[in-house]
Amino acid sequence: MNELARIAAEVVGSKHCVNVQKYPDGMYNKAFLLTMENGTQVVAKVPNPNAGLAHFTTASEVATMDFALNVCKTPSPKVLAWSSKASENPDVG
Repeated sequence: MNELARIAAEVVGSKHCVNVQKYPDGMYNKAFLLTMENGTQVVAKVPNPNAGLAHFTTASEVATMDFALNVCKTPSPKVLAWSSKASENPDVG
């Protein structure tokens, strides 16, 4: 969680995350509202194991949101950063 908060702060140009609020669990993701020291808020999602293969489900969701936003011009959350391969993410213990 510390690394997730650090990356989220970096992506939005904030110094650090000051609050993490967990949203109720969904069927396929855990979601968190991260609040930065400058007031910016970011939603972070982590897939549950039952969602399918993390790489494919995450990459598909990101591509779908990008398509909806940029091609269909449908209001959709903007993906600021994402990673679908846990082995490539820093281990914070």
